[in-house]
Amino acid sequence: MTDWIKRLFFISILFTIFSLFFLSFYGLETKYFNTTIQKKTKEFNQNINLKFKNTKILLDLKKLEFKVKIQDPIINFDKKNEIVLSKLDLNISISSLFKRRFALRHGEIGLIKTDIRKLIKLTNQVKPSPFSFVAKKIISEGQLEVEASINFDINGKVKDDYKIVGSLINFEARLLKKINIAKTDLKFELIKNNYHIHLIKGSINEINLTNGKFEISKKNENFNIKGNLASKSNIKDLQSMIYLLNFKTNEDLVKGSEISFDIKTSFSFQLNKYA
Repeated sequence: MTDWIKRLFFISILFTIFSLFFLSFYGLETKYFNTTIQKKTKEFNQNINLKFKNTKILLDLKKLEFKVKIQDPIINFDKKNEIVLSKLDLNISISSLFKRRFALRHGEIGLIKTDIRKLIKLTNQVKPSPFSFVAKKIISEGQLEVEASINFDINGKVKDDYKIVGSLINFEARLLKKINIAKTDLKFELIKNNYHIHLIKGSINEINLTNGKFEISKKNENFNIKGNLASKSNIKDLQSMIYLLNFKTNEDLVKGSEISFDIKTSFSFQLNKYA
């Protein structure tokens, strides 16, 4: 009898170790969280549906968390438009599940190249704002690719230690009826109070921008901005530049004029909070 109990105990230990190993490295596909995730999405906004196949659960023994990997996630809105996500991972606290507290601790979301105008439309449906209205008017083209990492506190509020990295591709916009931004590509990294932007290429009113880096930091409600910019261009019509700068001159004097230039410049300034 004693030997039988020892064997049963030994088998139980081996099974537990194997299960923990399997969940930690391979995970388990399940539909257990499907209904809960879709319900929480609806609570966030009734117009948004989150579609996905299954969820895969992995165990993080070090943090005592479940990592829920949502497979093939798609955000569907307006019954016609949808946004495909490359990744949607959620870290859920095991202890909070048993205590019936807000269990989500960390989230990672990835967005494949998506039409920026479609994103503006989604943003406006989630939370309408004047910014969405203005952005829709001035932006004519562009694709956005993003990965974001977000942490939550025990009350479910988003912490300020977020990190967002991404790319803006083939961006085109028209500002104040005078400034035309065309074929602009850039990469960006956004973390708390620090924003880094790397311009790969672009064009503003036929001025070709070949490279540039910008750093924006926030301190005491003020913004410190510094960077460098390189441009190389051939402006076939000088009058367009004069018009942009609001200079008055005789159009016949500059008609058909051309300017070629190669400029590298650095800058640094501070924007103070308006009191």
